[in-house]
Amino acid sequence: MAEQFPGAVLDLLDAAGDRTVFEHAGREVSGARLLGMVRRAVNGMRQYGVGPGDGVAMLLGVGPGALAAIIAAHVLGARVVGV
Repeated sequence: MAEQFPGAVLDLLDAAGDRTVFEHAGREVSGARLLGMVRRAVNGMRQYGVGPGDGVAMLLGVGPGALAAIIAAHVLGARVVGV
């Protein structure tokens, strides 16, 4: 049985290391960099009290920061709602 989201995504980002995993507007982001962005977002959301079952409304674009924020919310067990 495959590991559930978001754990499998975090494992893939970690395994990617310095390889490019995201490209947007001429910017390339490695797995390690995106994983770092996710960790920083997790820490920030946790400081604001986001946790399991919470709803998080996000107005985001399509860049690497947006993906990191969405993954981070799921890491914390929150539900993501796009606005």
